[in-house]
Amino acid sequence: MEQDAFQGRRPPLPPDVENCHRVIWELFGALVASRANEERSEAEKAELIRRFFGPRRERFDDDPAQGKLFPTDGLADGDAAKPLLAPVMEEEPPAAPPKKHPHGRRRFPPHFPRVRREHKLTEAERLCPCCGKLRKVIGEEISEQLDYVPGHYQVIDHVRFKYACEECEEHVAIAVKPPQPIEKGAAAAGLLAHIGTSKFGDHLPTYRQEEISDRHGWLIPRTTQCGWLRQMSGTLALLVALMAAEILRSRKIHTDDTSVPVIVPGETKTKKGYFWALATTSAATASTISPSRTAAMVRPGGCGVTAAISRPMPTAGTTASPSSPRDA
Repeated sequence: MEQDAFQGRRPPLPPDVENCHRVIWELFGALVASRANEERSEAEKAELIRRFFGPRRERFDDDPAQGKLFPTDGLADGDAAKPLLAPVMEEEPPAAPPKKHPHGRRRFPPHFPRVRREHKLTEAERLCPCCGKLRKVIGEEISEQLDYVPGHYQVIDHVRFKYACEECEEHVAIAVKPPQPIEKGAAAAGLLAHIGTSKFGDHLPTYRQEEISDRHGWLIPRTTQCGWLRQMSGTLALLVALMAAEILRSRKIHTDDTSVPVIVPGETKTKKGYFWALATTSAATASTISPSRTAAMVRPGGCGVTAAISRPMPTAGTTASPSSPRDA
């Protein structure tokens, strides 16, 4: 059946011998051209495979633009087969010297506060064993030690003076108190900054800060700390907006993301979120959380949840406060 189908597609042959020879030569030329195209395609395919997947020293052996150090065009066939030089073993590049870590004690920074403690000889020890006179100071020898002063509480008394007219005894005026992070709050700005940095920057939960505060002599319950964190989030949002604008004004912004599971209220499963760290050449850093990788979400504040920005140290944490002391 296949032969009958082929017989139906076969074109009629010319009746004379001369035209038959012409057809044969045309078919032979087409066959030669087809084989040449096939060989050229195979050669190009092999070249591409060697260029992208072959060893580096073999990728440019057949490149016409790559000159050869020892051309063999003018040599005889027997001479071309002989190597001009003995094969040289490839020498491995010298290994980088190990990084030397400085030994000994490092010098303390000069901006650290210094406490001078002088150690003197007694009057009896200053007597000269030869003549018995008092010896005088001719120099000093200084040795440094690093000490730590634990944090302590202090109470700030805001004293606002009242003024009145002595003649009419009216029109009493009182000085205005500077704006506070939490109006009518008992915590000053330094204490709020310490609690926020300890929780979000140093990952110190509020229940541990509660124990630390008790050890320092004044217990601050974790519920109070969570309330302060929630109340100062509005003030921090203004600072975040200002520093985010500074980051966007920079010519270069470096960023990187880390995927984190995000708890969505009302759902049983977590969703995938992205924690972005942003840094600029002006030493301003920020971090933000976004549900996707779109450009609008990566911008500081684009997703509505922006992390606190620290300057110049690149440590940062989110300003979102826990909903309950149990989450702290």
